Parts: sequence; C-alpha cells; structure tokens
Amino acid sequence: MGPDYFGNKVILDEGRISKFGTVTVQIINPTGLYDPLGQLYSDELLRYRHGRFRVRGSGDELIVAKKGEPPIRIIQSGQIHFVRDITHNQVTEGGWLARIDHLGEILPYDKRDLPLVREATRGVKPPETSERDFLRVNEKPQGQVMHVLEMGHPHFPRYQVFDDEGNPVSFWHEYPLSYSKWGGDSIFREGG
Repeated sequence: MGPDYFGNKVILDEGRISKFGTVTVQIINPTGLYDPLGQLYSDELLRYRHGRFRVRGSGDELIVAKKGEPPIRIIQSGQIHFVRDITHNQVTEGGWLARIDHLGEILPYDKRDLPLVREATRGVKPPETSERDFLRVNEKPQGQVMHVLEMGHPHFPRYQVFDDEGNPVSFWHEYPLSYSKWGGDSIFREGG
C-alpha cells in the first residue's frame, strides 16, 4: 500500500491521532522532495483520539475510520488547520502562560515580558509597548504545564491549549502591552 495523501502532505504514523487531536504529516514541496514533518489539527479529530481510530487523506478531506472498517467521519478542508508549532508552557502568576524549553526553564523573552504583562493587567502603563500576544488560562495551578498548538498565519494566529493529559483548556488570547491600548513608544516584538 502506497502513501496516504492530504493535498501536498503525506500522512505518517499510520494515521494515528495524537492526544491533542493532531495527525503527523510530511509536506511535499514543488520539486517533489519532502520538507520537515508537520501536524494537522481539527476540533473533529479530538472525538476520535482514543482507541483504534486512524486517519487517511482523500484529496482535501481527512477520513476517520477504525482500522479495516468503513469511514465513520469525513472532515472537510475548512475544518483542518496546519499546526505551525506546538509549544510547552507553564502557568504563571495570574494564569499567564510562559513558554518553557525542554528543561522546563522559562524562555528569556517571557522572563522579560511577563512582569510587564502582570503590571499592565493591574493598570500600570508599561515602559514600552509591544504587539506581542499572550495567552492566559483560568483555574489552573501555577507551575502546571500546558501545551499550545499554534496554527494559521503568524499575524492572524489561532491557538488551542491542552493540559498534559490532552484535555482542551479554555483560555484568553490577549495583547496587554499593545500600542493601541497604551500609546507611547512601540517596540514590535513577536516573541523573541
């Protein structure tokens, strides 16, 4: 049996659905060579992430079925998002998420910006503004690890947040240091 395609992407790992509702793919570039691995996400895949469900591609649709059985769900391309990155984050004071590295250390730009975010949340004008976005969760203990799927264009992002067990977590997407909110000197920073 040959590779399973979704557009210009080959579905890998036998179409297994991760605990975050993603499927691993490899992109085929215009020269026919393979680019690095990526992930496809759909809210619909969350329903089928446990058990023997697998995904295969058919043109611009994903088909969900149990191995060796007929399809039980067809997911249209408009419901499928390419995941640009999956970041690991730690809940900090006020529920703000800080990106962490593989050792669990908060990344330098979050160490720098999160104190400003907390102050801005309390109504204190930051010394400089930034169009950088931040995510905040509610009712999660400080120090807990969250996983964020970053999808869409970098200037118009879409996010989905999960806990370690793969449960979706409600969150807010905010720009607490934005020029439009505070005015003043604007330093455009996209997270680093």
